[in-house]
Amino acid sequence: MCNKSRSRLQCKGDVLVSIVVPVFNIDKYLPKCVESILNQTYKNIEAILVNDGSADNSGNICDEYASSNKKIKVIHQVNSGSAVARNAGLAIANGKYVYFLDGDDWIKENAVELLVECAESDDVDVVLFDSYYAVDEGGSLLHEDDWFIRKNVYSKMHAKEMFCEMLANKEYYHATWLTFIRRDVLLSKNIRFPEGMMHYDDALFNFWLFMCSGVVVHLSKKMYYRRLRQGSVTRSALTLRNVKCYSYLVREVSNYLKQESELYLRKTINAFANYFYGLAIDALETLDDQNKDVIAMYSELIKLGNSIDINKFGSLTLQNFDDAEYVIWYGAGRRCLYMADLYPEAKPNEIWDINAESIGSIYDTKVLLPDFNRLSLNINLLFVVCVDSPQVWKCINSNCNEFGFVNLCSWEDIAIFCKYRRLQEKIKVNMGEV
Repeated sequence: MCNKSRSRLQCKGDVLVSIVVPVFNIDKYLPKCVESILNQTYKNIEAILVNDGSADNSGNICDEYASSNKKIKVIHQVNSGSAVARNAGLAIANGKYVYFLDGDDWIKENAVELLVECAESDDVDVVLFDSYYAVDEGGSLLHEDDWFIRKNVYSKMHAKEMFCEMLANKEYYHATWLTFIRRDVLLSKNIRFPEGMMHYDDALFNFWLFMCSGVVVHLSKKMYYRRLRQGSVTRSALTLRNVKCYSYLVREVSNYLKQESELYLRKTINAFANYFYGLAIDALETLDDQNKDVIAMYSELIKLGNSIDINKFGSLTLQNFDDAEYVIWYGAGRRCLYMADLYPEAKPNEIWDINAESIGSIYDTKVLLPDFNRLSLNINLLFVVCVDSPQVWKCINSNCNEFGFVNLCSWEDIAIFCKYRRLQEKIKVNMGEV
């Protein structure tokens, strides 16, 4: 939340903002994006359109805008991917602030004004903001979900602290297009988009940004319109390249982890790496397991899991998971149903929920009211929290500590463990061991 104690700044336009737009085969959508830049209430803007080897009319549209408006610069390059395009735009940017806008999306007309005002008044390196979730190809708002909309208040704080808080609240989004950045942070720390990834290059870019920035703030306003369309990179079918991109991200994050000394941050970064490790396994499981390259990737992911030591800094290990004699899931909502559907091998002995009486059973496991008093300390007990609320987690953790139960984990931890075990089984099958 931006500083409300200061009087509202009068944006006189003395601060230049560079907006970099990667463009690839989006001639149908590009004009709306560019017009949203030109129609900003804040006028001291340069727009850098990077045509990434488009085969349609996108390149011509870029040139037409540049010829009629001196605010617009155009770069034409052979098709190299959005990361290379963004880096090319950044290389010629002159603004105090830089913002990366996707060419098939658009922003509200007062977005830049509010972002500059917030960045200048709070003197921060980064301003985060929110988005309308999805619009259809015609530009109509489909629905307004809570994805890309943060419900919690995040005051001005250090970037690493913000990273931890947002991840804990399930509100960390690696979308570069929701990130307004002081350009000298990128230059002084040599932060660039990793080229060649194709997928999730923005996730790694934003991770480096959070690890290297100073003070950041969240502006709780929805100012971005995200268009979901068939054929975009984020909606394309998964391939082996996706798996390799996820794996590369995990390795890079894990390498950074080795130099971080603060324990809580290490735990958070490790959870972040685990999330993408899980995505790598998910993507791999959709591919043909008879393909030799896919089979080889199973072994690579096992090695990667061993190298990052999944959940290394938590209280739970794979051995704890395997040795558990009695398992209790807390929460009988959508996370519980998700786990029961996808990971039946982790089936609990009991499910606890405060609304147990109205639920009955889930897949022949009775749902009971929480009751720590009837549990025995003589068995190897494992608690799995199947809710996302940080408040519920803290409450359960407090109760477990009070009653002496130490094996507490999240549903994400169990999902990772199950995926890892499935990888091992796949390798055994392909090696003819079972």
